[in-house]
Amino acid sequence: MNWFIIYFFTGFYFDILLTMYYIKIYEKSVITSGILSMAITAFSTIVLYYILLSPDAIPRIIAYALGNGFGTSLTIYWNKK
Repeated sequence: MNWFIIYFFTGFYFDILLTMYYIKIYEKSVITSGILSMAITAFSTIVLYYILLSPDAIPRIIAYALGNGFGTSLTIYWNKK
């Protein structure tokens, strides 16, 4: 069950990066959005590689998706303040 925690927090951190990327694009921050774009591309490719190679991919995708939802919610909450 350790993989659930790993994939949950991986999805959580990924979605914080992704949501911050969209916020920086909205703010027209060129350098920051470029750096975040590179990090997101590398991060998502590596995660996808490991998920697809795992024998039980569906539960890992669900854990990752739960982390994504939680990460988006918290990032939007933090930026509302």
